[in-house]
Amino acid sequence: MKKQFRVLPFLTLFVLAGCELFNPGKSYYKPSKETLRTYPEALDLETTTVQQAKVEVLPPDSINVDAYAVSISACPPNTYCILPDGIIISDSLHSQSPGPQLFLQVRNPKQFEKDQLYRFSLQIGTYPGNGEKRFELLGYSQLLRYD
Repeated sequence: MKKQFRVLPFLTLFVLAGCELFNPGKSYYKPSKETLRTYPEALDLETTTVQQAKVEVLPPDSINVDAYAVSISACPPNTYCILPDGIIISDSLHSQSPGPQLFLQVRNPKQFEKDQLYRFSLQIGTYPGNGEKRFELLGYSQLLRYD
């Protein structure tokens, strides 16, 4: 019985870590110009920040957010992953103070490049039952950075 209690924390960690547990830092995607785009170009909507989208914008609404793709999560082929394919976007690239971040579930995360600036068109709704905000990607455009 005690062995089960020792295994439970490790199993929990594996479930929470998803595909990254055994291959930290290993990339399963290779962004390229030839990657199939699954979303249209960004729409002509009011532009705001990730912070404002999370706090100030009330659903239902559609907005643009200019943000960096700071993390890309892609499940390797022929593998079952707990976490869905997606990207984490942020107003900032600074790892010391990343600021507010937002996870977007996406089809084919290979079409995005890490640390690249994009304009994301988002639809903001609510989850049935709990009323929390839900963000859905409608389209995106790559933006030029002026560092």
